[in-house]
Amino acid sequence: MMSWLAQYFLNPAFVLPGAALASVPILIHLLSRLRYRRVRFAAMEFLLQSDERNRRRLIIEQLLLLLLRTLAVVLIVLLLARLVLDPSGMLLLRGATAHHVLILDDTLSMREQAGREAVYDRAVTVLERMLSAGSYRPRAIRVTVLTMTAPDRPLVNDRALDSALLQELVPRIRNTACSWKPASPAASLEAATNILSADGGVTPVVHVITDFRRRDWNDRPEVTAALKSLETINAGVNLIRVTGGEGRNLAVVRLASETQATAVGVPWRLTATLRNLTSQRVSGLRAGVFVDGMEQPGRIQVPDLEPNSEQDVSHDLSFSSPGRHTVEVRLEDVSLLEDNRRRLVVQAAPERRVLLVDDQGRQEDAGFVAAALSPDPELTGIVAERRTSSALTAGSLQAYDCIYLMNVRELPADSVRLLTEYVRDGGGVAWFPDDQANTDWYNSALQVEGRELFPVDLGVTAEIAIPEDPAVTLRRETPVFEQHPIFMVFNASDSPFADVTLFRRWFQPAADWSARPGVKTLARLTSGDPVIFEHTLGRGRILTFLTTAG
Repeated sequence: MMSWLAQYFLNPAFVLPGAALASVPILIHLLSRLRYRRVRFAAMEFLLQSDERNRRRLIIEQLLLLLLRTLAVVLIVLLLARLVLDPSGMLLLRGATAHHVLILDDTLSMREQAGREAVYDRAVTVLERMLSAGSYRPRAIRVTVLTMTAPDRPLVNDRALDSALLQELVPRIRNTACSWKPASPAASLEAATNILSADGGVTPVVHVITDFRRRDWNDRPEVTAALKSLETINAGVNLIRVTGGEGRNLAVVRLASETQATAVGVPWRLTATLRNLTSQRVSGLRAGVFVDGMEQPGRIQVPDLEPNSEQDVSHDLSFSSPGRHTVEVRLEDVSLLEDNRRRLVVQAAPERRVLLVDDQGRQEDAGFVAAALSPDPELTGIVAERRTSSALTAGSLQAYDCIYLMNVRELPADSVRLLTEYVRDGGGVAWFPDDQANTDWYNSALQVEGRELFPVDLGVTAEIAIPEDPAVTLRRETPVFEQHPIFMVFNASDSPFADVTLFRRWFQPAADWSARPGVKTLARLTSGDPVIFEHTLGRGRILTFLTTAG
């Protein structure tokens, strides 16, 4: 009971005795009504009739007199006990010698807006008021001020609280900006325990000025353990909440696209992942989209979000000029502004150029790929050029976003050198060798240390024979794809593409093959043979298919 009263009274020892004294006027009133013995006689009947007319007035007067007497006692008790209606204004400080550790919550959530001011600014005001009130008390008071994100760097460490310290400390507190980091209260509470446990012979008190977020305090074993450590040194703990509750806060936790490159005038889709960080359902929010700081027409309608849930929303854009563009998604009408926006940089080119190298005479495979990538360049922004391998030395490869190498038997040394430089500088290459490939060249010239353009040693080819008897079921080899953005459509739950993609002929890796560091297997056949690989070289990426593009 006394510990509960201590948060409202500077001298709580006077409260309970004072409450008992407040009953004295009531007892006197009741006893005074019992000290006369009633004796009825005829001469009094007239007086009783007169008294009936004045009884209500007399009762009211007596009750008012009783109330005033009781109130006088209560006011005297409150004067002695020093009532403080606001616990945050407890202002530190009872006991002849006390060491108060004040912890200022400066985590990211304190940047939330509460009306026209940030919650952090309100916390700083409360801290200043506490220190100011404590500096006028004549008793020996020592203070330590910590921040929650940096408890190992106190703003002031074990100093006597007086007007001189107040003049020094207040500007320092006002110049301490709220951080952008999250932090658990456990670290600062443990720091307070260490400071106070080393300071014997004083009354230890800890004040935490915070927004008291549930996710920071509830169901946190480390916080519970830190509070119990304070109990072991008999430290009083005051949790001072400086906000009325959680506002509507959503965060843009991710902004992504299937590609960070597109062409002018071609639709480009971005996907924003939104998270509801409150314990209430949020609805009716919108998000604005900005390109290079300019707001775009049309907003993203945010679906209703349940507490602590995430939702992906997509939006299509197109760019009217080439170059690098900064795309930003910004939530509207949320309380914490700092996590309501994310940015993404996109490279828009006048057109995306792809070089399709096909050394097969009729270049049928290159025709398949060109039709898939660029059925209409005005719609896709991709211009696919079909050439033979001689094109690798005919001009600068930097003009192409990626290069498909199909049905290449082998390449001269200067082509390999240029191709290596192209990939190292960030270019992309996709290999599709056919059964005419020179496996010795693939296994040697393309796998020299420092220019590993091919990830595996090629072995023999495997082929599914077509049965002569139509009644015999054709053996099927379909791919099983790993999770990867390129093969996302194949891995969709209702996608038919993996089942209808059949392999008739493919290279098997050499018998002693094993995965090299940095080489990922992206697909295997139902027989277990790996058929698609991915690895990087410098800033570029290489995809290798152990079959033809056709």
